[in-house]
Amino acid sequence: EPWGTRLLVEGKGQLFLDERSLWPDGKFVTTNVVVRKEFMDQHPDLVSKFLQAHVDTIQYIKSNPSSAQSIVNSEIKRITGKAFPGTVIASSFTNLDIIYDPLVSTLMVSADRAYSLGFLGSSKPDLSGIYDLAPLNQVLTKKGLATVSGS
Repeated sequence: EPWGTRLLVEGKGQLFLDERSLWPDGKFVTTNVVVRKEFMDQHPDLVSKFLQAHVDTIQYIKSNPSSAQSIVNSEIKRITGKAFPGTVIASSFTNLDIIYDPLVSTLMVSADRAYSLGFLGSSKPDLSGIYDLAPLNQVLTKKGLATVSGS
């Protein structure tokens, strides 16, 4: 987004499948915050500050959707030289569920599906330990927000 929405609005595209229809409650992982273990061990303070900013940004987007859309569109214009019509940006945001919960179980399901389809080689990847939610949960607790789980 917003390029997918742009194609639909301009009549140059057709929705083949809304992936939300394939997942319980329409929720699935698309983006995660990733930190090398070595970096986390050496700089837990920086990771915590980043996660604080991450959660603050998500809260801002949810509390100020019009402003967030304007900021996104301004950055798109800065990078590409052309902004989207405001209606395209607004419509594209309805397709996004911007949350800080990494939706751990959906990554595991995605990996299982990718493996069963032959995309991950001949050995099933061991994803145990891929998430350490403690730093995020510490930030959430300090902010008085609900913590996330690995299920």
